[in-house]
Amino acid sequence: MLTGMDAFYQAFGERVRRTREGRLSQAQLARQMHLSRGSIANIEAGRQRIPLHVLLVLARELGVEPEDLMPRELSGPDDVVPPDRLRRLHALDRDDVERVVRRARLERDAAAK
Repeated sequence: MLTGMDAFYQAFGERVRRTREGRLSQAQLARQMHLSRGSIANIEAGRQRIPLHVLLVLARELGVEPEDLMPRELSGPDDVVPPDRLRRLHALDRDDVERVVRRARLERDAAAK
C-alpha cells in the first residue's frame, strides 16, 4: 500500500511522463537537465523524490509552469512541504512552493464540488 507521500510522487511522475511524451524522449530530457536517463525514469515512476530546484528546471525544460506538474490530489497540507521546512526556504523558493500548493488545493477543491 502506498503512503500519502509515495502516492504524491507517483502521481507527480505520471504528470511528468504525460507532459514529456510527444515532446522529448527520456534521454533527451535527461541530457537537457544534466541527469541520467535512469533518473528521469525513476522520477516518472515515482521512485525518485526531487528537490525544489529540480522541479523548477524540469518545468522549464518541459515548457510548463511548476504547478502544472503537481498532482491535483494532494492528501494533506503536510504531505507536500512541512511548515518547518517551508520556513527555511529562500523567500523566492517559498513563494513558488506556496503558489504551487495554493493552485493544487484550489483545483482539488473545485474538482470535489
